[in-house]
Amino acid sequence: MKIQEFVIQLVVFILLGLFIYGFTKLTRFSYNGFHIEFPGKSLTASMLSILFGIGLVVLIFLAIGSSGGQEIDDSKIRYLFSSVLSQTLAALIMFGPAMLTLRSRKESWESTGISRHNLGKSILLGILLDVITVALSLIDYNSISTRITTVPLSQFLWGFVHFGIVGFVEEFTFRGYLQSRFCGLLGTIKGWLLASILMASVHIFQRILIMGLSTGEALFSTLALIPISLLMGYVFIRTENVAAPAIFHTFTDWNGILFLKEKSVKI
Repeated sequence: MKIQEFVIQLVVFILLGLFIYGFTKLTRFSYNGFHIEFPGKSLTASMLSILFGIGLVVLIFLAIGSSGGQEIDDSKIRYLFSSVLSQTLAALIMFGPAMLTLRSRKESWESTGISRHNLGKSILLGILLDVITVALSLIDYNSISTRITTVPLSQFLWGFVHFGIVGFVEEFTFRGYLQSRFCGLLGTIKGWLLASILMASVHIFQRILIMGLSTGEALFSTLALIPISLLMGYVFIRTENVAAPAIFHTFTDWNGILFLKEKSVKI
């Protein structure tokens, strides 16, 4: 990603943040806050479980081999049932420990933003953000006709399922589970910033092991994810429900299949 493109994206994310604030004020979202008992211990447990899961996946990729240093061209990736199955298994390995830790500590799903609280409005906000994203993509890439005629319909459908798994699991883990604990211990602003930076940072392993980027390219690509990670964290703050950021995350990644130039960046 070029510096100019990064700046443009940053401006767009700021404008989207203003839209999110205005929408949640206009539709009168209710705010209960996340009351985490012993937030320090809960945060430590969540951090350790998430890092353990990520470590397991990294070890597996190192054991079976990665892309061999060859950078992957996203235009050649095909999303099929097998890729969805692989993604599901990876999600279970990577984030399963976090879910098990949550249940073993007898912490509620509501404490991670999985509840009926603001649910309908959150779903609507997620959909509206996706519509805006598609509109912006159309402006940027002019036309999707070539992609639609050259990529099978099944590719789009399996791709949606693939990124739906990614979107929900990552938002539940980093936003619902981790960010809520960070905010409970450190306050909303500090918790939001730290959780967003951490969420972006863990993608460096994906950039190196899966996408085949060099260390320098992977680091820059990971840093470029911080603005969108902050935006999704802000969505969670304004909705107190994991549905909106999960839907937004899913479509942000899935749009890469439709609006693909040479390579797309996934979060």
